[in-house]
Amino acid sequence: MREIFFGNNDKYKAIIYKKEEVDGKVVRAFVDAGFNAREGANEQNYLILLSELNDVNPSKNPYFNASTKTHKSDAYFIIVFENGKPVGRSIALYDPLYNETHLQYGRAPVVWLGWPEFKNEEIGEKLLELIGECAKELKKKDSSLKYVIGPGRPNEQGIVGLRTHGKFIYFMEPDNPLWYKNVFEKDGIEIDDYWTALRFTKKDIKDWERLLSTSRSFFKRNRNGDTKIVRLNKFSLNKYLKGIYDVYRDAWDSKEHVHGRALTKQEFDYMASGIKILVPPLWNNVYVAEDKKTNSIIGISISLPNFNETLEKLKSKTSGERMRKEVFFLLKNFLGIARYKSGRIFIAGVLPQIKGLKRSIISAKFVAETVENFQKNGITDFSMSQLAVPNKDVIIPLLIAHGIDKNALKDYDKNVIPAIEKLSEEGKASLAAVYRYEI
Repeated sequence: MREIFFGNNDKYKAIIYKKEEVDGKVVRAFVDAGFNAREGANEQNYLILLSELNDVNPSKNPYFNASTKTHKSDAYFIIVFENGKPVGRSIALYDPLYNETHLQYGRAPVVWLGWPEFKNEEIGEKLLELIGECAKELKKKDSSLKYVIGPGRPNEQGIVGLRTHGKFIYFMEPDNPLWYKNVFEKDGIEIDDYWTALRFTKKDIKDWERLLSTSRSFFKRNRNGDTKIVRLNKFSLNKYLKGIYDVYRDAWDSKEHVHGRALTKQEFDYMASGIKILVPPLWNNVYVAEDKKTNSIIGISISLPNFNETLEKLKSKTSGERMRKEVFFLLKNFLGIARYKSGRIFIAGVLPQIKGLKRSIISAKFVAETVENFQKNGITDFSMSQLAVPNKDVIIPLLIAHGIDKNALKDYDKNVIPAIEKLSEEGKASLAAVYRYEI
């Protein structure tokens, strides 16, 4: 543990903890720093912040214990205090599995700047400086490390990037105050890549009915084909978890998912336990594509209601302190009775070896079934989010569906970000940037 004082009259104290020094008390202070940092911004996402009680606990989240044959993961936790009150925090996270995955795509090894929150820009800038110092310590163990990269929550939720454009926020999406970007847009810091979230309603997509009818017709004509779509619920998830893991591991371990990697089985089980808790008892927007010949899972789609709606209702009826202590108890009791107006396609993917028309049709069927079921349940808009902008095969059709000229997207690298920024001004998109600076 190391203490650093800074600011006028040393008004702030930063404490740096090694991973092995992190106990329940440190985790609690780290989570409190997130709440306290957001007080001035009047923007709080209780579900994300409270989930951190497990997510940032190295003894509970297996992500902190990832390793390769040559390197073990490591982390430094930084908490900033003002008059004894935690008001800023971040984690320098070394994930050797991530670096091993992305070396094959020509991406330099990195240290993640994780879970940053800060009361003001002065604290934010100091956190970036201290993360850089911690990264230099980590580089003593792995000399190949080149950049600090972030911000992000580089765990099973995949909440990556700093929201720079767009006002709408769905369940488990980057929800930082927009002024946070002032801390990152400095000399010596550059953008590594982008993620986006796209908001859809039936009104937004002129040929939505065509998508629904086309996918239904295809599967009706090919009912004796080699693929079937199975809709699951909370109680039938266990039967398919092994197949879901196989798809999730392979579909997200690709060049297009620039800031992700395949989960280990322990990490997936940790994620699945959270999903099973959150899936409402009567919710039936979980689908798998099953190969009839091999009875194997080749695609998955999991959608969840926008729990932020419930949290907003709870916040209006419940004191802030009780929310912080009992949010999961309160949320669980609302799940069975709550009605939602919006949802999020949380996970959707098809095995990379499934290509061409078959891949497109399975993806379309997932979306069509999900949207149709959303409508039956009174959901009028939904988010397709945490989409890696380099993933052209996914992004281009969605932007065209939102009215972006397909000819403009022929020069994808030049025009994709302005297109998403335009949609963000219309309330149809948000954009998140991942930054990097040299160690």
